[in-house]
Amino acid sequence: MSSCNERAGDQSCRGWSVIPMPHEPAGVSAIDLAGVGRIGAAIASALQRRMDSRGLERLEREGAGWWQRAARELPAGAAAGDRAGADLRFLFISATEPGALELAERASAAARAGGARVVAIVMYPPLPDRAALQDATASLAAKVDAIVAMPDYPHLTLLDCIVRAYRAALGERPTRASASAMPAGSEFLDLRSAFHGAGRASLGSGLASGPERILEAATDAVDELGDIALHAASGILVIVAGAETLRLAEVASALYQVHARTRGDAQAVLAAHYDERMGQAVRVIVVVAS
Repeated sequence: MSSCNERAGDQSCRGWSVIPMPHEPAGVSAIDLAGVGRIGAAIASALQRRMDSRGLERLEREGAGWWQRAARELPAGAAAGDRAGADLRFLFISATEPGALELAERASAAARAGGARVVAIVMYPPLPDRAALQDATASLAAKVDAIVAMPDYPHLTLLDCIVRAYRAALGERPTRASASAMPAGSEFLDLRSAFHGAGRASLGSGLASGPERILEAATDAVDELGDIALHAASGILVIVAGAETLRLAEVASALYQVHARTRGDAQAVLAAHYDERMGQAVRVIVVVAS
């Protein structure tokens, strides 16, 4: 499927809107939030407002129901502008919206043609299972750098945490010119079961090196979250990143340390990202939702 020129106003681009993120600090990757279809556009717009600290309290009060109202207010394909040179684009797609996955392929092709990495965040029903989901998104997977499968009707704070987690995983200025920009193991993540029906989400992270690096990194991550968030958690995502020195025992240890601070019945998803840029350090990112 051919790509299109968003900035030139190509009619084939209609069906998604691009929200450039303003005021990026120096040295931090420039990102775009792109919504595919009516629902995806509402998500991208609301998440941009959250990250820009405008209307934050209202959006958090509305929680998982915010997108239903926003989707009715925002016309499909209402372009919100674009910015040249964005390094990382997040595509928000509701798989239940007719034609959304096909539109996402075109949106990704346009972004990658401009040199951006693309992470597709796909809202999908609890069924089918992981294997069937991968089959259903195989065509999209060939045109993006990573797919994150999320439950239907996700809380806005959960989407915020996933964007922040992937942004951290890709590191600073994750352009396609860097062969190591997309850590191995980050290409597909299914979070539907762990975060089904979840409300407010929080993120904690830790970075450490040395003989006790995994203990220190995991401790920093859970300390940032705090015991209240951990005890209330119904779903947990633990992402461990390291170079070739990272061992499976360390990855398992990180999950154990996080789970030990919860009430014990939370569903957990563990992801290991191998990234040569980490050197002797390891990074642990923990997302919890209640």
